[in-house]
Amino acid sequence: HHKICHALGGAFDLPHAETHAVVLPHVLAFNEPAVLDAAAAMANALGGESASAGLAALYAEIGAPKTLAELGLTREQLAEAIDIVAAKLPIENPRPVARDAVAEILTAAYGESRPPRVAQADARTPSPSMTRPIEVSTAGSRVPTARLIDMMRVVETRAI
Repeated sequence: HHKICHALGGAFDLPHAETHAVVLPHVLAFNEPAVLDAAAAMANALGGESASAGLAALYAEIGAPKTLAELGLTREQLAEAIDIVAAKLPIENPRPVARDAVAEILTAAYGESRPPRVAQADARTPSPSMTRPIEVSTAGSRVPTARLIDMMRVVETRAI
């Protein structure tokens, strides 16, 4: 997630926080099946059936931007963006990431399709370097914004 956003921001002068907000749901959807415990904790903290659903509800509530197109990325720049991010592979991530996954994530973030969904068997195979557990604890069904930000930082350090 972080590498994708920095690559996009640097190459296309996209706004930093908004780029992270747009890309995060798509990376979360890609990684969620590979980090089931962390995803369950996030779902609980966000009050959703899944981490992705909880994040979507939070985004709707706060009016977060939804697409890279909204941020100024053009359709013509999308292919270049995919090339730029794919050139950074391999990257440490809970799931192995190939060029096709980068294309799916960025195409969805651009606004042309839904976040990628994958077969559970493939999704549950983490990269060898990503086998240490992610520790996230929540006391209630919803957490204060500061705690949510802390949780996202924990997950972000382990994701694309």
